[in-house]
Amino acid sequence: MIYRIILATTILALLLPGLARPAFAKEPDEVSAAIMQALFDASPKPNYLVVPNQEEAGWTIRKIIEEMAELNADQAYSYSDEELIEMLKEATAAQRARGAAP
Repeated sequence: MIYRIILATTILALLLPGLARPAFAKEPDEVSAAIMQALFDASPKPNYLVVPNQEEAGWTIRKIIEEMAELNADQAYSYSDEELIEMLKEATAAQRARGAAP
């Protein structure tokens, strides 16, 4: 199975160590940790989000929500806002339950 790692940070710092990293960027340690988890954990997550701050996390999550809304729009089986919110609540509850499992 192929695992996606969503990296909303400067991955070029990993690929080109001599390249100057912007002042706002973090060290690549979190990116490296996510890659190591994806490759070697017994139960890797299907997706990883590594960002330098809350704002960039918001950009990434909003983009995913935007894509979901585009998929749902103007099709024969579109869901209402209330139905989509309920689906989101179910999905986040399932993720919390998986995280709490041993």
